[in-house]
Amino acid sequence: MDRKEVTTILDNLKPAIDAVTDDNVKMIIKALISIIHSQQEVIEAQQKTIEQQQRTIQQQQQTIEQQQKTIETQHVLIKEQHTEIQELKEKLGANSSNSSKPPSGDLFKPNDERDNTNKVTIQHF
Repeated sequence: MDRKEVTTILDNLKPAIDAVTDDNVKMIIKALISIIHSQQEVIEAQQKTIEQQQRTIQQQQQTIEQQQKTIETQHVLIKEQHTEIQELKEKLGANSSNSSKPPSGDLFKPNDERDNTNKVTIQHF
């Protein structure tokens, strides 16, 4: 019930409350009405909090959806980059001993073809 409905109900009860002749009962009824109004204010504040929390949840859900899309895109990109890295490693490791490349295209001489003619010796004094 909202505040308006509570007020309408209490207004409708007013003639019956006014007809009560016992002062103690009237005092109890007034205290109860005061408690009802106080509780209604608490309920309204809680409803506002709930509405704000619902808006926050919606924003968080949108953020999560965007992050999931970003993660999926990054996952695809990582897979593509991994494949490219593997291909480049294979090309980099290719030489005349493990591919159809001519020896003149080797960046480094394979280990089994040790040529000592171009080695420089460093002497320590």
